[in-house]
Amino acid sequence: MNNFISMAVSALLLAGALFSCAATPPAGSPLAAEESDAVIGTVSVEFRAPVGSSNEVINVMAYDRLLARARMLFGDNVDVRDIEATRAAAAFGMAMMIGGDMTIAARGTVISLDIQAARARAGTTEHALGEVRRVLPAGARVWVHNNATADRGLASDVVDDMTSAFIRDSITVVERGLVDLIAIEQGIHLDGTVADSDFISIGNAAGANIIVVVNISGAGAARRLSVRVLDIALGTVRMQSDTGEAWRL
Repeated sequence: MNNFISMAVSALLLAGALFSCAATPPAGSPLAAEESDAVIGTVSVEFRAPVGSSNEVINVMAYDRLLARARMLFGDNVDVRDIEATRAAAAFGMAMMIGGDMTIAARGTVISLDIQAARARAGTTEHALGEVRRVLPAGARVWVHNNATADRGLASDVVDDMTSAFIRDSITVVERGLVDLIAIEQGIHLDGTVADSDFISIGNAAGANIIVVVNISGAGAARRLSVRVLDIALGTVRMQSDTGEAWRL
């Protein structure tokens, strides 16, 4: 009996000694400074893990449970950053004696991927606007066209942002409704691959002298905004975006 009590006391003392090093390193990516505007809350959970679990295993378990909790509270399009997972010292000590589970307390910061994506889109669109403005002629009358076959919603947001910026800059923008009517009259479909000659024909009829063609290429980390500026009068390309990081979405 005395031996058992001595073992128990020793285990609890060992747990206390280990408590300072029981905190596991963050499981998720750290919160970058530019992500601060995407923070929408925090989440915390407690769960059980087998004694002897490595920090890596605990981190994965913590991330999975925190993400599930975050999605339940804030919706599906979120992620968790700055995760801290800590082993409860007393429970850890007892678990060591009996070979059972230990209690893990975890917390993390929730970021909205929608807000993060909108911020990335805004930065890329601003870069695109700077490149387009640089090649616009005096008295430009611009038609901004969504030519994307994938991610059309994202491309549409970019088109709207660019159109609003041109209007604020007092640059004449051709109405999309007029463009659609002319395309119908000319029997040209604008929802697929469109030849430059067709763009120029429609643009001429709509009173545009510049066409800004917006597209989305790639996917995931390789997704890029693609922008071409066509000069209707000259029938030439004034600008074509590249695949650099500045065009990443």
